[in-house]
Amino acid sequence: MDDHTLVRKGETTEGVLQDLTATQLKFLSFYLFCKDKSEAAKLAGIAAGTVYNWGNKIDKAKIILSMDSVTAVMELRKKYVLKALNVMVEHLDSGLPWLQHHAAKGILEAVLGKAAENKNINLKTESMIDLDSMSDEELNQLENILEKHTNSETSSDQSG
Repeated sequence: MDDHTLVRKGETTEGVLQDLTATQLKFLSFYLFCKDKSEAAKLAGIAAGTVYNWGNKIDKAKIILSMDSVTAVMELRKKYVLKALNVMVEHLDSGLPWLQHHAAKGILEAVLGKAAENKNINLKTESMIDLDSMSDEELNQLENILEKHTNSETSSDQSG
């Protein structure tokens, strides 16, 4: 059985981990960071033969936990992209032309991607922020950031 068929669609981390004993969970905590089962067994103080007798359920748990880790990293990345954009928007209002220019360039590149050196700007270029993969909450945060900037620009235009 290969790695692709070990984890079935709809299986949850909790469900897979619930089927493991305390000893298997202890082993798994080492196995996630070791090159193979033998090394993890040694660190966990378990006979390697015991580990190999457990079958595929440990491999399944390792795969599903690894997938969860990737998902967590992607969510963290989205969070910090929004935070960084918020900082850039604040720089737009700094009153320092060089900082405003840098912020505007950074925001445009984040949304549209970097312009080609030959000055041919392709607005269909894949953006560094995949708006389609963002949750409604994240899209609302982005909209609020941009709206905040637009409102501050409008009020400064009217007062100036």
